[in-house]
Amino acid sequence: MAKRKVSYEHYHFIKWILILAGIATFGFLLLKIVNFFISISNYGLIKRPDNMYQTEYSNDKNGYSISYPKDFTRDTSAGVPADIIKNSDDTVRIAIQRLVGDQRMLTLHGVTATMKEMKDAYRLDKNYTLDMFEGTTWKGLPALQVRGTFTENGISWNFEEYTIFFGSEIYNLRVNAKKDAQYDQDAVQSSIDSFKLNGYDSREDEEANKALADVMYFPEVKKFQYDVFGNNQSKFSVYVDSSPSPQEPYYTVVVAEFFPDHRTTFNRYRVDLKNKDVFRYDVVNDTWDRL
Repeated sequence: MAKRKVSYEHYHFIKWILILAGIATFGFLLLKIVNFFISISNYGLIKRPDNMYQTEYSNDKNGYSISYPKDFTRDTSAGVPADIIKNSDDTVRIAIQRLVGDQRMLTLHGVTATMKEMKDAYRLDKNYTLDMFEGTTWKGLPALQVRGTFTENGISWNFEEYTIFFGSEIYNLRVNAKKDAQYDQDAVQSSIDSFKLNGYDSREDEEANKALADVMYFPEVKKFQYDVFGNNQSKFSVYVDSSPSPQEPYYTVVVAEFFPDHRTTFNRYRVDLKNKDVFRYDVVNDTWDRL
């Protein structure tokens, strides 16, 4: 009797079906695992509400804005010289204050002298112990960063403070936290990061911020800003009008004041960061003059 020839085509077909099904199942499970770890990295094991720290506050009179955690409130007590934002049990406070414009800020020497005075004041105050006191920058602007502890009415606090020199103006941004206080430090840091100076077109681009700050160093710009803040009729503004390109390798920065019904341009500047040059536009002769 002749042997019957066995065909394996049917078995090969089933095998490939099983392989493809296995690959699809593995891919699906892998996608689920990846999404799980992404959710943990973004939100932790428990997803936070999207609007957890989305309360917006703007102080138009003093020229700044900030966002703060939903469970914080502003202290609206009369006579408080700064804007105080605190948590429910008053163990964490965020304070923002615009100091009165000072003519000394119109020169770099005046800024340096003011920084020294601040350091001396901390050194003489026996209630303070400093861990850090150093010059830094805040979105391109010169600033002081101070960190340490202090005692008030027998209570010990940790604090971190930024003093920002914005042309002729000084802004103080500070966080006080009672020692051993339990709070969401990331949420508080997000508030600090959200702080904005009205009229200062700060960006994520550090070089653009450097161009803005370079223009703010000039006494003529500081004096103009000082006068605008003093007239209480318009708002000061400095912003990047254009960024470098192969044809024009510099930032164009505009200094202006905004009235309710129109804008007046004080001047335009070109900032060449590579060669460290700044040029001012001469509207009469249609030329750019190096400063």
